[in-house]
Amino acid sequence: MRMVLNWAYRRYRRKIIVTENGIADASEEKRPRYLLSHLEEFIKRSKRIGYPSRDTSTGA
Repeated sequence: MRMVLNWAYRRYRRKIIVTENGIADASEEKRPRYLLSHLEEFIKRSKRIGYPSRDTSTGA
């Protein structure tokens, strides 16, 4: 993930908008936790490399 963030930021200098990232889960039990864990990791890593990010789902 870090390599992709670095590459995208250096190349485009634009916002990265994550619109959907998930897993197929017929019961919808695993999907919410999966999405949150990936978004949290994205925000943590993007801040570490100095890429501006925010969680618009919570307004953070």
